[in-house]
Amino acid sequence: MAAIEKTAAVLSAVNLSIEPVSSQTEFDRAFSYEFTKGSINCIIGPNSSGKSHYLRMLAGIEEPASGKVFLQGKDIDEMTDKRWLSMRQSVGFISESVQLFSILSGIGNVMLPANYHSIASAEKVQEKADRLVTWLGCTADLTVLPNEITRNQRFFLLLARALILEPEVLLVDEPFRSNDSALQKLLTKRYTELRDAQEMTLIFSTNSTQFVQLHEVFLLPMSNNPIEEKFF
Repeated sequence: MAAIEKTAAVLSAVNLSIEPVSSQTEFDRAFSYEFTKGSINCIIGPNSSGKSHYLRMLAGIEEPASGKVFLQGKDIDEMTDKRWLSMRQSVGFISESVQLFSILSGIGNVMLPANYHSIASAEKVQEKADRLVTWLGCTADLTVLPNEITRNQRFFLLLARALILEPEVLLVDEPFRSNDSALQKLLTKRYTELRDAQEMTLIFSTNSTQFVQLHEVFLLPMSNNPIEEKFF
């Protein structure tokens, strides 16, 4: 374990599993992996294979049934609440379960984490939020509530909200929420720019074979994964 704590990896999984050791089968084996700085990684697998659970465990949102997660070399289970609150700012997370707040405007949602952590004045935070959504390509009216914004545009706001604290690690459950090829191309470009310009570590759970072919892939440890033959 000491070797893991000394690693240069930004995020590490050590014997991580969604099932207790005693219950693991050939279809759910624990895995260990080091996610390095400035890398794009994809966890792939069929529907209901546990991809989202693994991603939530890596983000420190869901407690693993077995195994450990290390953030910047520190065991997140051993962090105090105060330490975890500070470290948690370095991790951005997006999934279907993460929604915009219905009572806040679009720009209010994006600003929320920065205002909560008091990283700057409200004026500076709004300027940063405006720059982020413009850079991402969001064209929605940000003064209205989320239910008045299209699904694709809401995803831009979720992404901007996850990025406003400038996390070292960004985890996204399904990096594309539509089959719009233009949107996918734009998002792929932005994800790559985050890696190249900010050395951000990005981890995706996805079934998008086109996206996976372009990046590093960690295949979920499942012996009957139908995607395995295509990539390995």
